[in-house]
Amino acid sequence: MISLAMIVKNEEGRIRRAIGSVKGSVGEVVVVDTGSTDGTVPAAEELGARVIRHPFQGDFSEARNASLAACRGDWVLVLDADEFFPLSPRLMLEAATSIPAAVSGSYKGYYLLRHNYEAGPNEVTYSDHALRLFRRDDRVRYRHRVHETVEESLDELPGVYAELTALPLSHYMFERGAAHQDQKHEKYIEWLQQDISENPGDAGRYDFLGCEYFRCGRLPEAAAAFQKFAELRPDHEGARESLELVRRMLMET
Repeated sequence: MISLAMIVKNEEGRIRRAIGSVKGSVGEVVVVDTGSTDGTVPAAEELGARVIRHPFQGDFSEARNASLAACRGDWVLVLDADEFFPLSPRLMLEAATSIPAAVSGSYKGYYLLRHNYEAGPNEVTYSDHALRLFRRDDRVRYRHRVHETVEESLDELPGVYAELTALPLSHYMFERGAAHQDQKHEKYIEWLQQDISENPGDAGRYDFLGCEYFRCGRLPEAAAAFQKFAELRPDHEGARESLELVRRMLMET
C-alpha cells in the first residue's frame, strides 16, 4: 500500500486538487495540519484524509516526520498542496512499488520529474527531480528546518534510487503570490542560518542559503554563501557556476 503524506496550512483552495490527483492511486491519505484557519481540514476530511493537527514548531522536518510516523503503507508518496499530477499516476506508481526486491536491486526511493511553474499555468519555468516516493521505514526521517531532505537517512540504508518520468508532477508556484513568496524566502533565510549555526560544515545549507539570498535580490550575501559552498565543495561544478553568475551580476550593477 502507498500512503500519501502531506503537511499543510491554509490550503483550502489547493488541497482538493492535490489529493484528488492521486485518487485511486494510494491506499491512505495522511494530512498533518500545522494551524489552518480556513477550510483546509474539512476539505481534506471530505476526501477521506486522516487529519492530524500538529502546531508548527519552526521546523519543516519535524512536521514531515509527524506525517511519516502516522503512515501505515509500505511506501510513502509526499506531495505539497501546490503540487499535483495532471493525469492519474496509478499505473506508474503501482509498477514502481510492485517490483520484487530481488529483481529491482531493492529500490528504496524514486525521484519524480517535476515541472515548476512560476509565472502561470501555461509555461514551465524549470524542471527538476524530487525524491517523493520511498519505502516506509522507521529509520527514514527528514532532516533540516527548511529545504528539508529525506535522502540523508535513506542513504544510510541499503538499496538504490531510480527516476520516474512518465507522468511529471506539476508545481504551481505562481499561485502563492509575490508577497507570500518574499515573506517565505526571508523566513527560509532565518531558518537556514539556524541550521548552519548548528552544523557549519554542511555545504548544502550554504547552497540553499545562496539561492534564497539570490531570490530576494541580496546579491552580496548570495555571493558570500556560494563562496562558502564552493570552499566546502571545491569539486561541485554547480557551486562555481552559481558563484560566477552572482559575481557577474554584481559587476553589472
